[in-house]
Amino acid sequence: MDLFRVTHREKRFMQIILLVAAVFWIFPAYSAISRSFMFNGINNYLYVFTEKIGGTRIYFTFVNSFLVAICHALIVVSVAAFSGYAFSKIHFIGRNTLYLIVISSMTVPVTAIIAPLFFILTRIGLYNTYAAIFLPEAALTLPFAVLMLRNYFDGLPDELMESAFIDGANHFQIFTKIFLPLSMPALINLSVLSFMWSFKDFVVPILFTTKPEIMTVTLAISRFRDYLGSTPKELGRYYAALVLLGIPIIVIFSYAQKYIRRGLVSGALKG
Repeated sequence: MDLFRVTHREKRFMQIILLVAAVFWIFPAYSAISRSFMFNGINNYLYVFTEKIGGTRIYFTFVNSFLVAICHALIVVSVAAFSGYAFSKIHFIGRNTLYLIVISSMTVPVTAIIAPLFFILTRIGLYNTYAAIFLPEAALTLPFAVLMLRNYFDGLPDELMESAFIDGANHFQIFTKIFLPLSMPALINLSVLSFMWSFKDFVVPILFTTKPEIMTVTLAISRFRDYLGSTPKELGRYYAALVLLGIPIIVIFSYAQKYIRRGLVSGALKG
């Protein structure tokens, strides 16, 4: 019996569910686009794209979000790659205990560590900087990243490492020359996920930044309403800003889906 066989009725049911979900997604998007042309039409888009809103221009928020997301992804992938390999292939005292501590930190929400984070970032002079955003984000993402990459490295045969040891290689050479290239699908998958999570994060930026110059896209979405006001003319500009802020996010997430699927398929085939 084929457990993965999909009947015609099941396929039709899934299509209906997806169609209903698409309608629920398209309606608010259509509403925002139609309202963005109220009163001034295309001039609303020209205004929000060329004028400063709340002390910053809208395209600078994209630059800020990209910069933060890239730094976040680089830190997460770099640290998690070394940590995942160490927890998987290197035997040392307290390895399992330390790994459990790392994994258990996944249960700690950012709201539980606001006070110590604020104190630390303020004392070391990082508050209201890009680092105040991507460093806490990286710390919160790393437990999952370590779990993901350790599981991937566990699936790679130990015989590769043993053969390299016989040839005189050390752990660093084995990691960089053998295991790192073999783990590229998982690293790409983790990079895309880390970038997406950081790009859409709202909690950390709003907690540790107040400067308009480093405002991210998610902050701009919530703050532009206050800056633009509530008159019909200003509401048209606000919805135009929402549309402009949403386009890059939709494009990035749509483009990233294929890399996530590749990573999942690669992991399934490897397993």
